[in-house]
Amino acid sequence: MPILNPPIETLEVHSAGQPVRVVTDGIDFTHLSWESIPELRRQFAAEFDHVRRHLNLGPRGHEDLVCSFPVTPGDERADLGLFFTDKSSYLDMCGDGTIGTISAFVRAGRLPKSDQFTVETPIGLVDTTITYNEENELERVSVNGIETVVVNERAVSLPVDDRVEDIAVSLVFAGHFYGLVDVTDVGLDLTADSIRVDAFRRIGTQLREKLNDRPPTNPLTGETQPVAVVLFYDERTDGPDANLIVSGDGAIGRGPCGTGTCAKMGKLFEEDRLGLDEPYPHRGPFGTEYLGRLDSSAEAENGTVLQASVSGVGYLTGKQSIVWHPKDEFEPTVLS
Repeated sequence: MPILNPPIETLEVHSAGQPVRVVTDGIDFTHLSWESIPELRRQFAAEFDHVRRHLNLGPRGHEDLVCSFPVTPGDERADLGLFFTDKSSYLDMCGDGTIGTISAFVRAGRLPKSDQFTVETPIGLVDTTITYNEENELERVSVNGIETVVVNERAVSLPVDDRVEDIAVSLVFAGHFYGLVDVTDVGLDLTADSIRVDAFRRIGTQLREKLNDRPPTNPLTGETQPVAVVLFYDERTDGPDANLIVSGDGAIGRGPCGTGTCAKMGKLFEEDRLGLDEPYPHRGPFGTEYLGRLDSSAEAENGTVLQASVSGVGYLTGKQSIVWHPKDEFEPTVLS
C-alpha cells in the first residue's frame, strides 16, 4: 500500500455542527483523467481508498466525520467538482459537505466572492447561491436543485422495549435514499440532554440493514439503490422540527443534515403539510438549524419530483497537515 508524500492538507469546517474535512492538497490526481465526477470517484475508490480510510477513521479522523474532495469538474458548466466520503462509503450527495466546502473556500480566498457557483457532484450539477452581510462577509450558502421524490412507506419489524413492533419507514430519495422514522415509534427522544446515542446507532443500523434486504428503486434512474441514511424525526409544536441521522455503518450526524432536510420536506409535501416556497427550518440534535424550501414540483412517471433547496453556513475550525510514517502499521479504525 503506497504512503502518500507530501502531507495531505485540509481545511477543517463545521456546517451547523457537522464536522467536514475539506481536502485541499497532497493527493496527486495528475495521472487520472475523467469526464465526470462519478468517473473520478470510481478511479479514486480503486486507487486511493486507503487515503479515505486514513482521513475518515481514527486516529486521524473519527466515525462521524465527512470528507469533501474539491476537484476540477468534468462538466465545463461547473465552477467546482466535489465528491464526499464517510467512514465506510462514498456519498452520492452531501448538503453538509457542499455548504461547508463553499463556505470554507470563499472565506479562505480559494473561491472568489461571488453570488453563485455551479458544483458538479456525483448526482450531477447543483447550483449554490451565496449571501453576504453588510460587511461583505459570507452569511449563508444555499444548495439548490436537489431532486426529491417520496417513493413509498414500509413496515419494518424491530424489537422495541422487549417486544416486536412494526416500525413505519417513509422512503424518500433526495440525493440518496433516506428512511424516515418518527422518533416516538422507537421509544427514543431528541431532547438534547437525553439523546441515547448508542440506541440511535443500534436501531438506525438495524433498520437500514432490514430495508436493504429489499433495496428500493431509484425513481429517477430506475436502478436499485440501497438506503444510505435513516433519519429519526421529531415533529414539534413549540419550534422547528428536529432530527438525527444514522448513516453508513452507524455514523451519527451532528447537524440538521442538508439532503435529509430535503427528504423531510418531501414527506411533508406528500402529506399536504408543506407547500411550495414555504420556509422550513429544520434542527439537528444540538439545536442548530438549516432552512429548507421546496422551489417547484413536476409530475413524472414514478411520482412527483420536487426541486428542493437547503441553506446554512459553515465555519472554519482549523487547518491540518495530515501525515503517516512508513513504519506506522496501525490500521485506521473506529470502535463501533
